[in-house]
Amino acid sequence: MEGQPLKKKISIWRILRWIIIVVLLFAWFTHPMRKPTLLKKLDVLKVTPIGSSWDEVVQAIGEQDGWRIMSRSRDRGALGLLRKQRIGVMHIVADLGRSSVFISLRAEWGFDENEKLIVVYVTKNLSP
Repeated sequence: MEGQPLKKKISIWRILRWIIIVVLLFAWFTHPMRKPTLLKKLDVLKVTPIGSSWDEVVQAIGEQDGWRIMSRSRDRGALGLLRKQRIGVMHIVADLGRSSVFISLRAEWGFDENEKLIVVYVTKNLSP
């Protein structure tokens, strides 16, 4: 009879521990920064659709929580995923935040000569 309350305490702590583990795992895997880059690119395109002007993109980046412009150039296009050729004639690069301690998300917007958005790249990068 005396061992019964101890067993109930142990089982309650065991259940509580599993609930905490499940909640933490759920939070870890559903964090928006853990999305694959393709899904993040779709999010970026909702905020800055193809055809947006340079000023609209700069304003949209400034309005997004955690997004920060890293560089912009009106005389060089976006580098693209393979980094072999430039697309467009102007570009903006922004940090979109971190998906973990060592991985950051970065977006690059490429613009044509009329300052209209023609391409968006989203990449994951190792960061110190």
